[in-house]
Amino acid sequence: MALQLNGVPLEAAIVDLDGTMVDTLGDFEVALARMLADLGHAPVSRAFIEHTVGKGSEHLIRRALAEAGADGARYEEAWQRYQHHYVQVNGHHSA
Repeated sequence: MALQLNGVPLEAAIVDLDGTMVDTLGDFEVALARMLADLGHAPVSRAFIEHTVGKGSEHLIRRALAEAGADGARYEEAWQRYQHHYVQVNGHHSA
């Protein structure tokens, strides 16, 4: 039996869990803190991340660099470090 939604056959469903059904702010907080530590900077606040997240990783990383007083020219290095850490913590600090 095929699934239907309002009488229309359902072939696929996409669910956006990030921030809607799962609070992933903790994962961002840890990955960004580790990234900034790798670059020699203190972490940004959880409140900053909460107000910055939602416009993509590039925006988040660039804004975090600026907030931490890091040189924006280090974006590529920061991106690589962030990806490295995010893969390690993804889902471990979510609620």
